Amino acid sequence: MTRDTAETLGPLVTGAVSAAAMQGWTGWWLNSGAGVAWTLGMFFLLTALVGTSNTRSPWARPVALWVGCMTGLTASLFWVGPGTIWPIVLLVSSVLTAGTIMVGIGVGRVRAYLLDGRLHVRGRDGTHVRSEP
Repeated sequence: MTRDTAETLGPLVTGAVSAAAMQGWTGWWLNSGAGVAWTLGMFFLLTALVGTSNTRSPWARPVALWVGCMTGLTASLFWVGPGTIWPIVLLVSSVLTAGTIMVGIGVGRVRAYLLDGRLHVRGRDGTHVRSEP
């Protein structure tokens, strides 16, 4: 297993299992406001804690987490029966989860900066520049 695979496999599986588990607990998450709040809250926390750790690519783990979440949500949707508007449902799901994961990335980076003093940004030439406090 390569290093890149090892960095993304954990968030991928975590996202898929947690998304499917939330559907078992709340029912289909877009059917109620509480389901939306609980599911997006869980995705936000997962991203802030798991998806933003120090890796080669700042996007590898969050994207893997999003793909895992969408895989779990899609599997749950087809398990209960997709209905006739399933493409629209998956589009809405992907937009909501992607937005939540983007916010989680920002919060995770701020948390990393405040706790560890590390903030990785890209320089003008595309290389990583480490910011010191």
